[in-house]
Amino acid sequence: MKKMRTVILTSILLSATVLGSNVSLIDAASKKSTPILVKSELTDQEKALYVKDARTKESSISDFAPRVLFSTLEDGENLPMAPIFESGTVSAENYEEVLAKELGVVDDSFKPLTMNVKSIDESHGFINQVSYTDPETNTTKTFNIDYQLKSPEVSDGLQYALNFKYGTSLEKYRLIIEEGNKGSNLNTDSSNIQATAKNGTDMKGNKDTATVSLTHGLDENFGETNSEVTFTTKDDLYDVPDVVTTREVKVFKEPDWSKVNASIQLGDKDILDASTSLKDENGNDYMVTITNPEDININKAGTYEAKFKAIGMNISPAEEYGTGKNISYTKTIPITVSDDKSEVNYNYLVVDKKTGNTIASQSGSAADGTSITLDKANLPTGYTLTDAQKTFTVDAKNPTKVATVAKDVDYTITFVDKDNQEKVGQISDTGKEGESRLVTAPDGYTLDDSTDMIYTLDSTEPEKTILVSKGSILTQDLNYTIKYTDVDTDKVISEKKGTGKLGDQITAVAPDGYVITDLTSAGFTLTKDDDSFTCYVKKADTPYNVTYVDQDTDEEVGTQKGLGIVGEKITLKTPAGYTFVNANDATYEVDKDNPNAKIFVKQSTLTEDNLLTTHPYEGYVEIYDENGKLNKDVVLSQNTDWATDQKKTIDGVDYYRVATNQYVKADSVYVYSPLTGVVTTSKVTPVYNSKGQLVLDRALDKDAPWYSDRISKIKGEKMYRVATDEWVKASDVTEQ
Repeated sequence: MKKMRTVILTSILLSATVLGSNVSLIDAASKKSTPILVKSELTDQEKALYVKDARTKESSISDFAPRVLFSTLEDGENLPMAPIFESGTVSAENYEEVLAKELGVVDDSFKPLTMNVKSIDESHGFINQVSYTDPETNTTKTFNIDYQLKSPEVSDGLQYALNFKYGTSLEKYRLIIEEGNKGSNLNTDSSNIQATAKNGTDMKGNKDTATVSLTHGLDENFGETNSEVTFTTKDDLYDVPDVVTTREVKVFKEPDWSKVNASIQLGDKDILDASTSLKDENGNDYMVTITNPEDININKAGTYEAKFKAIGMNISPAEEYGTGKNISYTKTIPITVSDDKSEVNYNYLVVDKKTGNTIASQSGSAADGTSITLDKANLPTGYTLTDAQKTFTVDAKNPTKVATVAKDVDYTITFVDKDNQEKVGQISDTGKEGESRLVTAPDGYTLDDSTDMIYTLDSTEPEKTILVSKGSILTQDLNYTIKYTDVDTDKVISEKKGTGKLGDQITAVAPDGYVITDLTSAGFTLTKDDDSFTCYVKKADTPYNVTYVDQDTDEEVGTQKGLGIVGEKITLKTPAGYTFVNANDATYEVDKDNPNAKIFVKQSTLTEDNLLTTHPYEGYVEIYDENGKLNKDVVLSQNTDWATDQKKTIDGVDYYRVATNQYVKADSVYVYSPLTGVVTTSKVTPVYNSKGQLVLDRALDKDAPWYSDRISKIKGEKMYRVATDEWVKASDVTEQ
């Protein structure tokens, strides 16, 4: 399956990322209320400020070892410790030093205390008990080291069965068992159980490995019916819980050929090229095709010898274990091409949407127009038909019909903290294969990889683990200054000071009489204390004067005037009770050579937005008259702008009028208000089209400013347009 790639965009017109200094490290807060300082290096005393409670295993920053206050620990307490030897960077020579650093026990002045070794585990050479003495209080405490050893990590193909063709290959499987190999040969199959030890080499040089054994396989019916085998994965070095997994074994017997449709309707060419389905006595599925369609004259009644091939199926063709070949059976069966018009030989095929394979079929004969209900027993587990697909009507002209369905997927998304590998949330739900879900991290966390924002349901991978990172725990105020600088004179005309939190997106607002020149001056991300940002502005000294004229009376009904800069786009607003004649007139561009503009308007009964656009990429839009009758002579092009002055409901359907006696259906367009502004994303932000459908391969980067020219309410949600057919929710951005 092709993996969908999500493109994270930083800006439409911005070639660089949002302005702001790169930060190496951020000092944590001391007990005093002092600002956070951003530096490229930290002193030893400052490093000690990263305080960790060993019992919660939560660290405020991963770049430094945690610190534990000696005074908060109880004598005899267990200190949890991840296997620091797992990475392979710890040796017998530096092990004690690394352990002391990882434990990070300090006094109340954050001065590291000396670790004394009390006991060593003789099996592996690990220190399992230490003590510390605080010289200020002359207090000694002893602590037990609780190594967080892990069971082996098991990756497998458990969703796929071990497939055997009844007979010869099954004897091969019996031989593996009877020779006492305990299934170890099975483990060489890449689709089978694969185990990885997770705890690393111990301090005596013993390498951690894992062994997979077949611990249960044969029973009295083995070889006749489908069954299961059980594998146990054991860590060979450390005493950790075993991992037990099971694998389905399928025994494919010859399909029930009596269920083949041996009668075909005259002229039904579709069935010769299509596939049907059969089952064997174990309930295994087969996809059946005719391999010699050229020998059957579908246009001439008679009896023909048809060669059928049945391929065993799981999710895809079932590969016979140990051979690399698909399990299949063949049989030659006489079939009849019938010209009997009183009885139609029908075929109803149910096809998997993802694979295109036929997963169910039903054949028979009935009179033309007869309604047939699909036998539920023919449908494999995991598929659900719609009400419309459960029945079909026999049609003499089209005797073979196809229904396409997607497999039901019960999926689970587990969120794991990237720093401590602990589970912090989980989502379980059901959907159809191929559907997409928008994923949001648990409260207090952000997705570590923005491409995880879109999850596409896949029946072969119904479980997904997503890494998340904690949001910033630093809450002190940071100071900043915005220097508004005239782009023509390069002089600072005013300054604005303020405070915010680390990572805040600060929006610049031009002083009165000035306009921000471009997107790079729209704002910045606050990254340090006493941050400074230069916002380039230009004096608005070019006058403009817009006169609104009623197109019917040619009389002036309103004006709009002001000062701007050359090239600036001004959003116009018609006088009350009027709408634009031309939707493109909603935005006016300041022009010093032509400061006066005349805009024609017309009276409107609408109190809501009266500008609309036909949906992009949807083809031509049909026109109807005031009675809802289709006008076959006129259509509107896709993605074109129109002004409307009337909304009307005809037979329960909403329409907008775009010209005299010309209406479009409301679901063919979107209604909008013009805007000239900038919106800034507050997180990695999903993008939607004008119909409110999620755009799967696009997303906007966090804290990125975007020009927006329209606001619309789409599916009840206020949205801003940032590209031709790309919209973001107002709740995901801030407007300036």
